[in-house]
Amino acid sequence: MEVTIRGTKINIETAGRRKGDRPALVFVHGAGGDASLWGPQEKRLREETVLYRVELPGHGGSGGGGETEIRSYAGWVRQVLEDVLGEMPYIIAGHSMGGAIALDMAIEGNGGPAGMVLVATGAKLGVTPVIFRLLEEDVEGFLTTIDRAALGPGAPPDVRDTVVEGLRRCPPSVVHGDFTACSRFDVRERLGEIRIPTLVVCGEEDHLTPARYSEFLARNIAGARLEIVPGAGHMVMLESPEIVNRAIEGFLKETGFPGSGDSKRKTAQSKEGNSRSPGTGA
Repeated sequence: MEVTIRGTKINIETAGRRKGDRPALVFVHGAGGDASLWGPQEKRLREETVLYRVELPGHGGSGGGGETEIRSYAGWVRQVLEDVLGEMPYIIAGHSMGGAIALDMAIEGNGGPAGMVLVATGAKLGVTPVIFRLLEEDVEGFLTTIDRAALGPGAPPDVRDTVVEGLRRCPPSVVHGDFTACSRFDVRERLGEIRIPTLVVCGEEDHLTPARYSEFLARNIAGARLEIVPGAGHMVMLESPEIVNRAIEGFLKETGFPGSGDSKRKTAQSKEGNSRSPGTGA
Protein backbone atom coordinates (compact mmCIF):
# COMPACT_ATOMS: atom_id res chain seq x y z
CA MET A 1 0.00 0.00 0.00
CA GLU A 2 1.19 3.52 -0.78
CA VAL A 3 -0.11 6.85 0.44
CA THR A 4 1.06 10.34 -0.45
CA ILE A 5 1.76 12.68 2.44
CA ARG A 6 3.00 16.23 1.79
CA GLY A 7 3.78 15.18 -1.76
CA THR A 8 5.93 12.25 -0.61
CA LYS A 9 5.14 8.61 -1.29
CA ILE A 10 5.06 6.53 1.89
CA ASN A 11 5.11 2.75 1.65
CA ILE A 12 3.15 0.59 4.11
CA GLU A 13 3.32 -3.20 4.11
CA THR A 14 -0.07 -4.63 5.11
CA ALA A 15 -1.22 -8.09 6.16
CA GLY A 16 -4.10 -9.81 7.93
CA ARG A 17 -7.54 -8.41 8.43
CA ARG A 18 -9.35 -6.78 11.29
CA LYS A 19 -11.35 -9.09 13.53
CA GLY A 20 -14.31 -7.51 15.26
CA ASP A 21 -13.29 -4.44 17.24
CA ARG A 22 -9.65 -5.36 17.64
CA PRO A 23 -7.28 -2.44 17.10
CA ALA A 24 -4.80 -2.53 14.25
CA LEU A 25 -1.15 -3.31 14.94
CA VAL A 26 1.23 -0.69 13.53
CA PHE A 27 4.96 -1.43 13.35
CA VAL A 28 7.67 1.25 13.02
CA HIS A 29 11.28 0.27 12.29
CA GLY A 30 14.43 1.77 13.74
CA ALA A 31 17.34 3.80 12.36
CA GLY A 32 18.32 2.81 8.83
CA GLY A 33 15.72 0.04 8.80
CA ASP A 34 12.61 -0.85 6.86
CA ALA A 35 9.54 -3.06 7.11
CA SER A 36 11.55 -6.27 6.64
CA LEU A 37 12.82 -6.04 10.22
CA TRP A 38 9.31 -6.92 11.43
CA GLY A 39 8.98 -9.96 9.14
CA PRO A 40 8.72 -12.60 11.90
CA GLN A 41 6.01 -10.57 13.65
CA GLU A 42 4.01 -10.19 10.44
CA LYS A 43 4.03 -13.96 9.87
CA ARG A 44 2.75 -14.76 13.35
CA LEU A 45 0.55 -11.82 14.32
CA ARG A 46 -1.36 -11.44 11.05
CA GLU A 47 -3.77 -14.01 12.48
CA GLU A 48 -4.60 -11.65 15.36
CA THR A 49 -5.68 -8.51 13.48
CA VAL A 50 -4.75 -6.25 10.58
CA LEU A 51 -1.08 -5.22 10.50
CA TYR A 52 0.60 -2.15 9.05
CA ARG A 53 4.40 -1.96 8.76
CA VAL A 54 5.20 1.68 8.03
CA GLU A 55 8.39 2.62 6.17
CA LEU A 56 9.55 6.07 7.20
CA PRO A 57 10.49 8.73 4.62
CA GLY A 58 13.80 7.85 2.96
CA HIS A 59 13.56 4.20 4.04
CA GLY A 60 12.52 1.07 2.15
CA GLY A 61 10.01 1.85 -0.54
CA SER A 62 9.19 5.32 0.76
CA GLY A 63 10.33 8.54 -0.88
CA GLY A 64 11.77 11.59 0.80
CA GLY A 65 15.09 12.19 2.48
CA GLY A 66 14.55 11.30 6.11
CA GLU A 67 14.49 13.55 9.18
CA THR A 68 16.80 14.60 12.00
CA GLU A 69 14.21 14.89 14.78
CA ILE A 70 12.05 12.20 16.36
CA ARG A 71 9.15 14.65 16.56
CA SER A 72 9.30 15.11 12.77
CA TYR A 73 9.15 11.37 12.14
CA ALA A 74 6.26 11.08 14.60
CA GLY A 75 4.41 13.71 12.57
CA TRP A 76 4.80 11.60 9.42
CA VAL A 77 3.53 8.46 11.14
CA ARG A 78 0.59 10.30 12.65
CA GLN A 79 -0.44 11.67 9.25
CA VAL A 80 -0.06 8.28 7.60
CA LEU A 81 -2.27 6.63 10.20
CA GLU A 82 -4.90 9.36 9.98
CA ASP A 83 -5.02 8.76 6.23
CA VAL A 84 -5.02 4.95 6.39
CA LEU A 85 -6.87 4.16 9.62
CA GLY A 86 -9.21 7.07 10.08
CA GLU A 87 -10.91 6.51 13.45
CA MET A 88 -9.75 2.89 13.84
CA PRO A 89 -7.87 2.41 17.14
CA TYR A 90 -4.33 1.05 16.90
CA ILE A 91 -1.47 -0.30 18.96
CA ILE A 92 1.94 0.95 17.90
CA ALA A 93 5.06 -1.21 18.13
CA GLY A 94 8.37 0.58 17.66
CA HIS A 95 11.92 -0.73 17.55
CA SER A 96 14.76 1.50 18.79
CA MET A 97 14.20 4.83 16.95
CA GLY A 98 10.72 3.54 16.15
CA GLY A 99 10.15 3.16 19.88
CA ALA A 100 11.14 6.79 20.38
CA ILE A 101 8.59 7.73 17.72
CA ALA A 102 5.94 5.69 19.56
CA LEU A 103 6.81 7.39 22.85
CA ASP A 104 6.49 10.82 21.27
CA MET A 105 3.08 9.94 19.84
CA ALA A 106 1.86 8.54 23.16
CA ILE A 107 3.02 11.58 25.12
CA GLU A 108 1.47 14.05 22.70
CA GLY A 109 -1.90 12.25 22.73
CA ASN A 110 -4.47 13.85 20.43
CA GLY A 111 -5.79 10.64 18.91
CA GLY A 112 -2.59 8.72 19.55
CA PRO A 113 -2.17 4.99 20.09
CA ALA A 114 -4.47 2.91 22.30
CA GLY A 115 -1.49 0.80 23.39
CA MET A 116 2.24 0.58 22.86
CA VAL A 117 4.97 -2.04 22.43
CA LEU A 118 8.46 -0.63 22.95
CA VAL A 119 11.22 -2.87 21.62
CA ALA A 120 14.92 -2.25 22.35
CA THR A 121 14.48 1.46 22.95
CA GLY A 122 14.74 4.10 25.65
CA ALA A 123 13.45 7.42 26.91
CA LYS A 124 16.86 8.84 25.96
CA LEU A 125 18.89 7.39 23.10
CA GLY A 126 22.55 8.22 23.34
CA VAL A 127 24.64 7.52 20.21
CA THR A 128 28.36 6.80 20.39
CA PRO A 129 30.46 9.29 18.35
CA VAL A 130 32.14 6.41 16.50
CA ILE A 131 28.88 5.75 14.63
CA PHE A 132 28.81 9.28 13.25
CA ARG A 133 32.50 9.12 12.38
CA LEU A 134 32.08 5.87 10.45
CA LEU A 135 29.02 7.14 8.59
CA GLU A 136 30.96 10.26 7.58
CA GLU A 137 34.32 8.67 6.79
CA ASP A 138 33.94 4.91 6.33
CA VAL A 139 30.42 3.74 5.48
CA GLU A 140 31.62 0.25 4.58
CA GLY A 141 33.34 0.01 7.95
CA PHE A 142 30.06 0.91 9.62
CA LEU A 143 28.17 -1.74 7.65
CA THR A 144 30.67 -4.49 8.36
CA THR A 145 30.96 -3.84 12.09
CA ILE A 146 27.50 -2.72 13.24
CA ASP A 147 26.40 -6.31 13.80
CA ARG A 148 28.93 -6.64 16.64
CA ALA A 149 26.99 -4.07 18.64
CA ALA A 150 23.51 -4.85 17.32
CA LEU A 151 23.36 -8.63 17.75
CA GLY A 152 23.64 -11.02 20.66
CA PRO A 153 26.40 -13.67 20.68
CA GLY A 154 24.05 -16.43 19.51
CA ALA A 155 22.39 -14.58 16.63
CA PRO A 156 22.23 -16.77 13.49
CA PRO A 157 23.96 -15.61 10.26
CA ASP A 158 20.68 -14.99 8.45
CA VAL A 159 19.72 -12.39 11.06
CA ARG A 160 23.01 -10.58 10.49
CA ASP A 161 22.38 -10.64 6.75
CA THR A 162 18.89 -9.21 7.19
CA VAL A 163 20.19 -6.34 9.32
CA VAL A 164 23.18 -5.45 7.12
CA GLU A 165 21.28 -5.79 3.84
CA GLY A 166 18.58 -3.50 5.19
CA LEU A 167 21.16 -0.87 6.15
CA ARG A 168 22.73 -1.09 2.70
CA ARG A 169 19.39 -0.21 1.14
CA CYS A 170 19.19 3.00 3.16
CA PRO A 171 21.22 6.04 1.99
CA PRO A 172 24.05 6.83 4.45
CA SER A 173 22.80 10.42 4.75
CA VAL A 174 19.42 9.12 5.94
CA VAL A 175 21.06 6.75 8.43
CA HIS A 176 23.16 9.65 9.71
CA GLY A 177 20.02 11.74 10.11
CA ASP A 178 18.33 8.92 11.99
CA PHE A 179 21.14 8.68 14.51
CA THR A 180 21.15 12.46 14.83
CA ALA A 181 17.44 12.29 15.70
CA CYS A 182 18.14 9.58 18.27
CA SER A 183 20.96 11.59 19.86
CA ARG A 184 18.61 14.55 20.37
CA PHE A 185 15.78 12.52 21.89
CA ASP A 186 15.06 12.71 25.61
CA VAL A 187 11.61 12.28 27.20
CA ARG A 188 12.72 10.93 30.57
CA GLU A 189 10.87 13.67 32.41
CA ARG A 190 7.61 13.05 30.53
CA LEU A 191 7.07 9.31 30.92
CA GLY A 192 4.62 9.93 33.74
CA GLU A 193 2.24 11.50 31.21
CA ILE A 194 1.71 8.17 29.43
CA ARG A 195 -1.60 6.54 30.33
CA ILE A 196 -1.92 3.68 27.83
CA PRO A 197 -1.12 -0.02 28.25
CA THR A 198 2.56 -0.59 27.47
CA LEU A 199 4.78 -3.62 26.88
CA VAL A 200 8.54 -3.09 27.06
CA VAL A 201 10.77 -5.70 25.41
CA CYS A 202 14.57 -5.85 25.27
CA GLY A 203 17.42 -8.27 24.75
CA GLU A 204 19.57 -9.16 27.73
CA GLU A 205 22.71 -8.70 25.59
CA ASP A 206 21.68 -5.43 23.93
CA HIS A 207 24.70 -3.10 23.80
CA LEU A 208 23.04 -0.27 21.85
CA THR A 209 20.05 0.20 24.15
CA PRO A 210 21.04 -1.72 27.30
CA ALA A 211 18.45 -3.46 29.45
CA ARG A 212 18.64 -0.65 32.00
CA TYR A 213 16.99 1.63 29.42
CA SER A 214 13.99 -0.70 29.25
CA GLU A 215 13.93 -1.10 33.02
CA PHE A 216 13.75 2.68 33.33
CA LEU A 217 10.82 2.77 30.89
CA ALA A 218 8.98 0.03 32.75
CA ARG A 219 9.50 1.68 36.09
CA ASN A 220 8.28 5.09 34.94
CA ILE A 221 5.34 4.21 32.67
CA ALA A 222 2.34 3.35 34.83
CA GLY A 223 1.41 -0.33 34.67
CA ALA A 224 4.02 -1.22 32.04
CA ARG A 225 5.01 -4.84 31.61
CA LEU A 226 8.70 -5.69 31.08
CA GLU A 227 10.04 -8.66 29.09
CA ILE A 228 13.82 -9.20 29.04
CA VAL A 229 14.84 -11.84 26.49
CA PRO A 230 17.85 -13.97 27.52
CA GLY A 231 20.78 -14.02 25.11
CA ALA A 232 19.27 -11.60 22.59
CA GLY A 233 20.78 -8.33 21.43
CA HIS A 234 19.41 -5.13 19.93
CA MET A 235 17.59 -6.92 17.10
CA VAL A 236 15.62 -8.97 19.61
CA MET A 237 12.52 -9.30 17.39
CA LEU A 238 14.66 -11.04 14.75
CA GLU A 239 16.94 -12.95 17.12
CA SER A 240 14.18 -14.37 19.35
CA PRO A 241 10.96 -13.94 17.35
CA GLU A 242 8.98 -16.63 19.14
CA ILE A 243 9.54 -15.07 22.54
CA VAL A 244 8.75 -11.57 21.28
CA ASN A 245 5.65 -12.75 19.43
CA ARG A 246 4.33 -14.58 22.49
CA ALA A 247 4.97 -11.49 24.61
CA ILE A 248 2.95 -9.34 22.21
CA GLU A 249 0.13 -11.89 22.07
CA GLY A 250 0.07 -12.07 25.84
CA PHE A 251 0.05 -8.28 26.07
CA LEU A 252 -2.99 -8.11 23.80
CA LYS A 253 -4.87 -10.61 25.97
CA GLU A 254 -3.80 -9.35 29.37
CA THR A 255 -4.61 -5.73 28.66
CA GLY A 256 -8.09 -6.62 27.44
CA PHE A 257 -8.10 -5.01 24.02
CA PRO A 258 -11.39 -5.77 22.23
CA GLY A 259 -11.49 -9.35 21.07
CA SER A 260 -8.28 -10.20 22.91
CA GLY A 261 -9.54 -11.46 26.25
CA ASP A 262 -11.17 -10.33 29.47
CA SER A 263 -11.26 -6.52 29.62
CA LYS A 264 -11.06 -6.67 33.41
CA ARG A 265 -7.45 -7.80 33.07
CA LYS A 266 -6.48 -4.32 31.99
CA THR A 267 -7.22 -2.94 35.43
CA ALA A 268 -5.62 -5.91 37.14
CA GLN A 269 -2.45 -5.57 35.06
CA SER A 270 -2.24 -1.88 35.88
CA LYS A 271 -2.42 -2.64 39.61
CA GLU A 272 0.13 -5.45 39.43
CA GLY A 273 2.72 -3.23 37.78
CA ASN A 274 5.76 -4.63 36.02
CA SER A 275 6.28 -8.34 35.46
CA ARG A 276 9.94 -8.01 36.44
CA SER A 277 11.59 -5.72 38.92
CA PRO A 278 13.50 -2.96 37.15
CA GLY A 279 17.03 -2.03 38.09
CA THR A 280 18.95 1.14 37.43
CA GLY A 281 17.55 3.78 35.10
CA ALA A 282 18.89 5.20 31.86
